[in-house]
Amino acid sequence: MQKYMRTKEVAELLNVSLATLWHWNKVGYLTHLKMGKTTLYLKSEVENLPNKPLPKSLTYRRPKIPKRSMI
Repeated sequence: MQKYMRTKEVAELLNVSLATLWHWNKVGYLTHLKMGKTTLYLKSEVENLPNKPLPKSLTYRRPKIPKRSMI
């Protein structure tokens, strides 16, 4: 039988915010299962997450915006 973890448990275990978990789910780095209003994560997937390489979309950096010159 598979074991599941709730969102807050996963966030505390991985020391990340709830927004980070939402983003990871959106880009496919960590998938979740919805049961009504409850979001669950597979415990085995959460435990193996540190061994999983980060996808390129998680290493995004905001481009620098050049300063506007005052005329």
